[in-house]
Order: sequence, then structure tokens, then C-alpha cells
Amino acid sequence: MLSQFFFYGALCHNGTYFKTHSGSAFSLQKAYTYGTLYEGKHGYAYLILDIHKTKKVYGEIFMFQNEEVFKKLDSLEGFIDRNNPSNLYERKKIISYTIDHNQKYETWAYLCPPHLEKNIIENCVLIQSGRWEKRPRL
Repeated sequence: MLSQFFFYGALCHNGTYFKTHSGSAFSLQKAYTYGTLYEGKHGYAYLILDIHKTKKVYGEIFMFQNEEVFKKLDSLEGFIDRNNPSNLYERKKIISYTIDHNQKYETWAYLCPPHLEKNIIENCVLIQSGRWEKRPRL
């Protein structure tokens, strides 16, 4: 079964975890989704979706053939189960768009969980460009 993910931080092509966690993808496309991007403590990237579609977060769509990728990525991202208050990220289906052809894809993404959103917005650094690789270094 084909699994598609939108990555916007350390799992992207030049990110820290690309080789160990994303390198098995058979396809990679530059993409964006609507949201805001924050840098949290310890350099974690947090995506909060923008329902008004006024801001974009840029990343990449990765396609995997293997369902085992869920276990590996969930472990890395601190995702335990849907709506679990101990989650560092929430895995959720979102809409992503390719930059080259503006094609729409339903992808999985690791988002800021609802229980952390207020804290992230108030205490973390907003990345105005929406591009993790262009964030100001703290």
C-alpha cells in the first residue's frame, strides 16, 4: 500500500533524519500546505494548520511502499496514539500541494498536537518564511 507524507523539517531531503528515516522513499516532490511553522525547544519544528489558507509551510511529499514506515516515524516523532496527551506530535491526514504542478495530495503529516498549540504559539519562534531550512538560527 502506498503511504504519502508531508515533511517540513528534519525529515526533509537535507534534514538531520533524512538518511535514517526518509531515505527509503521512492518519490519526493517539493510541496507546501497551509499553516504556520514554529521552532520549539530543542530545535523541534511544529506545524499548525491555517484553516484560512493565508500562510504556507514548505516541505516535501514523500511516498513509501512499506507500511512499516508508520512505526518507525511514529516512534521518532513521539506519536503514541490519536489525541494522546503525551504525544509530541499528532499524525493526521492533511492536504498538500506540489510546487511544480500545484497538484493536490492527501498526505500524512506530523502536526503540533492540540494540547500544545497555545504554548507553541506563545513561547516559540514563528518562522515567517514557512521554510524550515531558512529559519533564523537561535
